[in-house]
Formats: sequence, C-alpha cells, structure tokens
Amino acid sequence: MARSRFQTFVALRYLMAHPRHFSRLALVPALIGLGLGFAIVMFASHGLEAPNPRSLVETGSPYRRLVMQIGGGCMGVGALLLYVFCIRWFFTFYSTVSVVGVSIGCSALVIVLSVVNGFESDLRQKILGSNAHIQISKDDGEFTEWEDLRARIDRVPGVVASTPFATSEVVVAANSNYYNVIIKGIDVASAVKVTKLEKNLEKEDGLRNLEPLIADESEPAPVQAGSPPPGPDAIDPAPADLPTGGDPIDYSDPDADALDAPPAPVLDPAPTDFAEGAELDDEVAPRDFSTGPIDVQIRDLKPGDLPTKRPVVGSPRIATLSGVLVGRELVKQIHLYVGQEVRLVSPLVDPMNPDANGSPIPFNRDYRVAGIFYTGMYEYDLKLVYVTLDSLQRFLRLGDAIDGIEVRLEHATTST
Repeated sequence: MARSRFQTFVALRYLMAHPRHFSRLALVPALIGLGLGFAIVMFASHGLEAPNPRSLVETGSPYRRLVMQIGGGCMGVGALLLYVFCIRWFFTFYSTVSVVGVSIGCSALVIVLSVVNGFESDLRQKILGSNAHIQISKDDGEFTEWEDLRARIDRVPGVVASTPFATSEVVVAANSNYYNVIIKGIDVASAVKVTKLEKNLEKEDGLRNLEPLIADESEPAPVQAGSPPPGPDAIDPAPADLPTGGDPIDYSDPDADALDAPPAPVLDPAPTDFAEGAELDDEVAPRDFSTGPIDVQIRDLKPGDLPTKRPVVGSPRIATLSGVLVGRELVKQIHLYVGQEVRLVSPLVDPMNPDANGSPIPFNRDYRVAGIFYTGMYEYDLKLVYVTLDSLQRFLRLGDAIDGIEVRLEHATTST
C-alpha cells in the first residue's frame, strides 16, 4: 500500500507542473475566439432581425446560416484553446501535449461518427420522401386488375395508404435542349399520402395545375359506356349551296354560277378626290390612326400599365395541355419555367402511325410545366418528372394498365 502511494506520488510529480505555468499563448486566443464567436452569434440571432435596409444579411437570407456557422466555429476554437490553457495550468508541457492529443483524437472520432449517422438519416428520409416503403408489381403480362388488389392492400393492418403508378423513360425537349428523364404517372389524390411530393413543391398549386387549366374544345367529348350511338342530328350537315344530283358541272362556261367568284379586293384604293392625270407629291401627309380600329395607342399607355412579369400561361392552347412537375436541377439544365410548353418523346413507337417512309413514329405529346419540386437528391431533381396517371396512360397507349402499386406503412423499420 505504501509502495503504491509512493509510485503515485512519483508519477504525479512528473506529470504535475510545480510551480504552475500561466500560458498566455493559449489564454489570449481563447478569450478572443469566445468573444468574437459570441458576438457573431448574437448579431446573427438578434441584430439581423431589426429592419435595417443596409444590413448585409437579412432575416431569411441564405447567408444567415453561414454567419451562424462562422460564429459557432470561432466559439469552438476558443473553447478548445481554453481547454488547453486549463490543462497546461496543472500539468507539464509534455503531459499537456499527451492529454490534448488524445482528447482531440477522440473528439474527431465522435464528430465523424455523428456526421455519418446524420447523413445516413437524412439520405433515408429523402429517399423515402420520393419512394414508398413497398412497391408491388406484376412479373408477366399487363397489370390491369390492380383496383381489387389495391382494395385488399388497404385493408391490411399497418398500411397507411397505397397509390397506383406507371413509369417510363422519355426525352424532354424544350428551348432546343434535350434531356433523358424518367416520367412517373401518379394518382394525385392518393400519391400525397404515400410520398412527400406535396411538401417538396416550391408552390402549393403545382399538383392542382397538373390538370389542364382550360378544357380543350377541339377534342371530341368522350362517349360514356352504355350511351346510345350518336344520331343523324349529330352529323355536320352539308352546305345549302352544295350541288346535288348526278348532273355533272360544266366547267367550260365562265358564266356558270359555280365559277362565279367575287372580285379581287383592292389592297390600296386611290382617294375619291384624286383627279385622273394628277401628279403625286413626293411628301405624303402622315395618316391619323387615332380614329382608326386601334383602340389603345402605345403613347397613351403608362409604365404601370405594361406587364412586368412573364405570364404563367403564354397562350390558351398551352392552358389546354396537361401539366408536368419537373425538378429544380432539370430546370437549371434545360432552362425551364412554370407555364412553358415542353414536348415529351417516348422511345416506344406507334405502328399504326407511320411516317412518309413507312417507319413508325415514336409517341410524343406536348405538356405544360405545372410546377417545380426540390427533394435535395440530385438524381431525383434531375431525372424524375411527374404527370397524372391517366395522362401517361393516354400518352403511351396503356389503357387501364399500370406498372405497380406503392404502399406506405405505419411503422417501417430503418432497413425498409
């Protein structure tokens, strides 16, 4: 027992500093770092909230987080130097180097493990935000009997929601730019319960704008099942002046009624007061358009009357198109904006629609950019676009077939 105490005394004598050493090299930077970091954090937390138009960083600015990180880093360095000062006050230089080295190594290991765990959790949340926990598909044949199967899935305990989907690879073309993407047809009403697509949208009306904004009157109305065939009144009647009977029309007689044509319009008639044989002056008085068919003159418009922003929909025809949701990275890649018309081209071909050479034409369809989403995953924001399920079925001639059913569970494990 006495030997153990003597050994402990000898060990402490070599470890402890006698007399204690006051290290200004560690204390002064520690105080500066703590004070500077505290000032930066307080300025970013409270000073930026004051309404100051000359402030470099305002509330909600992307630089606010950067300022907070700089302040936190200064406080961290100051705390480390203060820790070194306290160790040096009690121990010798060699003991201080050993203790501080072991402390920094353990701290670095803990920090790295925390960053990796946080990255894994964030990556899992982003993946499950765009995908469901379970995907049910059919190996052989078309998946057409999915409605009964979906009803059975919804009755399973632990199932939160389910939604049908269809996917395909297409090429999106806009602004003379092309990019290969994966198109996904979704049922909007149920897809928001399975994925976090609604939360990832930059604007809340993106899902609502997937449907055409204006009904396309040029397309014939769909015939409901069980309705009688259209009667003769539904056929466009012939014009009243259309020749009837079997008598041929004599095209050799120029006076025939069938060849009577209205006189050619005079593009620029001479004025009524112009005398025959008179010479025209070189200088022509400008016409007064103020009383013409133009209702509003440009000179009468004020700067406030002119539009200052790009309209959401450029033309009524674009408003009749179905919408498509695109990712933020795809917007940067091919320069898209909400309300723009884009064309989607599928590698699948329509054998019933050949071109002039007899080659089948690939499926193509015009869409309207209805909204922009951001998931935080670069691949998803660049390669994934969303349309309604019925729109994709009409685009690819799928009928009622889908590719699968996505299911979200109430309690999903981390390995799902």
